Formats: sequence, structure tokens, C-alpha cells
Amino acid sequence: MYLLMLLATYMSAIYGYNLSIRPDYDRDVAHKKAAAVVYKFIYQHNAAKKIVLAVQREEYTATIPWVQPDDLVYAKDSNEANEKNLVLSYKQADDIRDFPLRKKGRLGEDITDGRNVLDPGRLLYEKDMMVSKVLCPDKEIDEDTVQPVCTSPTTPEGAVTGSCCGVGGAAYVISYRKLDARWLNRLTNAVSSDFMWIFATQDYRNNVGVITWSEKSKAWEFVGKINLVAVYRKDREKFLQENQGALDIMYPWTQMNRTLWTMPNKVFKKDFFTNAAGTDKDFCKHGCVLKIDTI
Repeated sequence: MYLLMLLATYMSAIYGYNLSIRPDYDRDVAHKKAAAVVYKFIYQHNAAKKIVLAVQREEYTATIPWVQPDDLVYAKDSNEANEKNLVLSYKQADDIRDFPLRKKGRLGEDITDGRNVLDPGRLLYEKDMMVSKVLCPDKEIDEDTVQPVCTSPTTPEGAVTGSCCGVGGAAYVISYRKLDARWLNRLTNAVSSDFMWIFATQDYRNNVGVITWSEKSKAWEFVGKINLVAVYRKDREKFLQENQGALDIMYPWTQMNRTLWTMPNKVFKKDFFTNAAGTDKDFCKHGCVLKIDTI
């Protein structure tokens, strides 16, 4: 009996030694990797947004005087050690302006026209992985008669004299990043629950989630957390019309927070999300992380 007890104790010790410190450790690792992807994505989106706002405030009139529809912002490809993962390129039609995101390089050297937008240690996703785009429809994006691109004022000769962004409807900066194969279910091609977990930790006002194309609705389906006027505007108008005259009733703020959004296919066509060159129409074929902000 003593030998059996000693053997059982010994086996229990060996079994316990091989147990994980946390029973959910394998999931915790995946969650942290997903969080790293999303946080880096958000950080780069915010950097791109700062550049767009600077152009919108006409701080770069010498090179890019106005924000225009379909302007693109993406990481610059460079083999120069001082520029690697430090520069965002702003593309407007055929014109490209580079924006260094730090004032000093890794060795302390000054970077021409640099701004301290990107903290030390932060890197950017390359343009074959992530792109930011300026969206300027002529009306609100949820209207039935909206055109996805507004028309800027021009001279009789055709020279652009200003920007139409934000004139007929709200203007947006929208960023999207490809999903790696490791975050997709190999059988269904759906986004894994380990990746979707990270959006539960986000604030609704971050407007961030995952998009996939639905053949059923013929539209891009957003899943995540979003608080955007265009998402709930029609519901709010219907609610206020039904409660017309009731001064003490307001549209519930909880209804402004959404986790699902069928994106209007008048604006977000199937080929809307492309690479920086516009050649890859299936850029988000397997889904993309998406963030959208009003500017």
C-alpha cells in the first residue's frame, strides 16, 4: 500500500509539473497576439488621420493644397535605414508627398520635415498590408441617392480650386488591413473567435472591427464596435418621427452603440477596398480589420 501511495504521489507530481500555470494559457497567447495586431493598426490609422487633418487645415499648400476624394495614405517602401517604417506617403491622383513621422532618426540625426507623430519603437504596416483612404461622398453615405465621390470646384479650364470633402455630407478617413491566414478558420474561412475577442475590449467610439463580403446581402458586413452617425441616422430619424411632440424623449444613446453594420453598397462596392496601387481588387477577400472616423 505504501508503495502504491508513493507511486501515486510521484505520478501526480509529474502530471502537475506538465500542467500550464493557467488553464487558458493557450487562448491568452492568441488573444495577446490579436491585440498587438489591432493596437498597431489603430496607431497607424491615427497617424494617417493626423496627416489628413494637417492637409485639410491647409498646412501643406505648397504640395497638397486640399484634401480630395480617394486620397490614399500608406507606408513608404524604402531600404534606407533612416526611413524604414518611418514615413507615410500621401497620394493624391499622381502626386505623392512623403511625411516622415519622427523628427530624428534612430541615430539621432535630424529628418527633414519630420514630425513626432510616431513614438520610438513603433513601426508601420507596409502598403501591401494596410491602406488608409479619404472617403468623400456627395451626401450622407446611408442615403439612397448618394454618389461615392463628390465633385470638387474647378475653373473653366479644369483646374481644381478647392475641396468638396465634407460639403454635401460627412467626410471620413477609413483604414483597412488584411487579415493573416492564422486568424481564419481553415474549413469555413471565417474569422476566428480568438481574433474577434479583442473587439470586446474596445470602446464603441473607436469604430473598429472586421469586415467581410457577404454574397447574400451583396454588401460588406462589419462586426465589431462602432458609434457612427451614418450607422444609426435613419433609425434615429424614424424614432424621432414616431415620438414627435414628446419633448422629454430623446433617442437612446445605447442605440447609437452598434456591433453590426451592413455597409451601404452604393459607396462601399465590392472593389472599394484595394491596395495602394488600386490593382488588387480582392485586397480584403479574406476579411480586413477596419476603422473609420469622421473628419
